[in-house]
Amino acid sequence: MSKPEISEFQSSTGVVMLRVAAGSFTMGSPESEDGHRIWEQQRDVTFVNPFYLGKSPVTQDQYEAVTGTNPTDHEAIRDAPVDSVNWDQANEYCQKLTKVDRETGVLLDGWHPATASRLRLPRESGNA
Repeated sequence: MSKPEISEFQSSTGVVMLRVAAGSFTMGSPESEDGHRIWEQQRDVTFVNPFYLGKSPVTQDQYEAVTGTNPTDHEAIRDAPVDSVNWDQANEYCQKLTKVDRETGVLLDGWHPATASRLRLPRESGNA
């Protein structure tokens, strides 16, 4: 018998993760929509596995708690979203948070097959 899916959990740094069910949707803007731009072409997206997504943007405090740095290039506002983060830095954050959450018992090895046992960027979750 498989374990029941949890609808949400909180990481060791306070990031709330919500479960998103597998499914399909149409992404993009229809040509008939006011303000439609040529690059907003519609396409079908399918997630074959459920996954967890952050409920809100990662704050500067949460990012710094994991990485030890705050790359925000303006006045630090601790509970504001972290910004000025490139893809490599965001990926590093996910890897480090996975390690911290495993060490603290928030995540267990193999905690969910759909996530390949680690936290990832949304782009990495893949389309079928």
